Parts: sequence; structure tokens; C-alpha cells
Amino acid sequence: MLEPAPNKPFFKEILLDNSSTIPRVGMRMPLNEEEEVTLLDDDVSISMDGPYPQVCFSTRVHYLIDEHNKQMVIVRMLGRPIGYRALANKIKSLWELTGDYKIVDLDNNYFLVKLASQNDYNRVIMGVPWMVYGHYLVVQPWNRYFFTEENYPSKIIAWIRLPGLHYFYYTKGLVRALASVIGNVVKVDYNTIDGTRGKFARVAVVVDISKPLVPFIGVDRKKQTIVYESLPSIYYTCGKVSHIKENCSQGPKEQTVN
Repeated sequence: MLEPAPNKPFFKEILLDNSSTIPRVGMRMPLNEEEEVTLLDDDVSISMDGPYPQVCFSTRVHYLIDEHNKQMVIVRMLGRPIGYRALANKIKSLWELTGDYKIVDLDNNYFLVKLASQNDYNRVIMGVPWMVYGHYLVVQPWNRYFFTEENYPSKIIAWIRLPGLHYFYYTKGLVRALASVIGNVVKVDYNTIDGTRGKFARVAVVVDISKPLVPFIGVDRKKQTIVYESLPSIYYTCGKVSHIKENCSQGPKEQTVN
């Protein structure tokens, strides 16, 4: 049986937060350690049919995993890799963290950062875009469908604007409904809600950059422009990050968003 590479976390350590053997450079500790998940009789199903054994966990187990990781973010720098020490030394001042946190080094230049403070988590998620050494540091909420095999994060949080939107649409429910066409809504700019900024609506949404970005939507049969704030260079046709249209072999070469 092959032994895991040194300094790499076991899956169980990531899942249960029992990762005291993992180096923690530049981090405030400790976070409260979680107890091991207690499995009930119906929580695990095993099937020996097919070419290999299948193990499936119950909805309850997945709920506990989601709850345990709800203040965890996935981090990756675009354009160049960043080392564990460099990231650990950078994010405390960059994110202005006040609570405990820890970093788990994953494959393919990805990191997990778990934050003890809800205020820190909100600041990290809402403060995008983050730049480190002139490169875009992608931050996205943890989700169970994330895999490190992705060369680039397929989904990122981005602020979008709806310039010229009629003032009578400026209610929380209506703005959310409009933005939900682009992606899952994370937050609506409160200045938009109270009407102090009447020139455009501003909303944080989860954008799937593996697909072409949506440049316009229709609002009651009127064309509404969508402006993406401070995204890295993303080509509309193929949706690839750090990719210029002259090097794209897919489809017509028309639009680039910066």
C-alpha cells in the first residue's frame, strides 16, 4: 500500500479538521477541533456490483460535511503558482483577518482556508477581487463538487453592474431576480437597496467562467447591459481564464472582458 506524500493532508484530516500534523505557517491557532462524525446505520451504503466497489453516504452525512466547511474558501492564484508560505504570510494582512484561520495545501496549486470568524469569511468573500503580486487570487466558497483536477476554478464570485437600470427596479427582490439570470446571487450592494446610488445596480454573483459570459439580459423586453467588475482577462467565446482571443481556436473572436 502506498504511503501518502509527506506534508500532504489525509482526506479524513480535511474532513474532520484533525490536521494538527500539517504545517501551519503564519497562522493564528487553534481553531476549535471538531468531533468525528458519528455514523448511523443508514448513513453508509456499499455496493459490490460493477467494476469496482461503491461507497455512498447519506444526505445527513453530506449535510454535516457542508456545515463543517461552511466558513471555508477555496483559493488559487491565476497566471502563476504561489507557495504555501507566501500565501500564509500574505493573506492575514491582505484580508485583514481578526480571527483564527488555517490553510490546507491541496494538489494543483489549490488551497483551502478555514476561517473561524463569520465577519472574516464575509470580508474575504465580498472583498473580491483580490490581487497578490499583480495576479488575480481567486476565492470561492467551498462546495462538495469542487475537484483539484480543474486547471482553473470554473466558478468565481464577481461583482456585476446593471448601468442605466430604471430606478423603479431598485428593490432587493427585483435586483436579485435580475442578477439571478447571471448566477447565484451572493449579495446585493446595500447602497443599491437604499437608493443612494441611482446610476447602476451592483450585485455579487457566482459566475461560471467555463461558459461564455452573459453580456446582456432582457428586462421587460428592453436590453440591459451587464458589466463585470475587475475580472481577469476572460474571453467570451470560450470562457477561458488568462486567455487572449488571438490564441483561441474556438469560435469567432469578438469580445474580451477585462
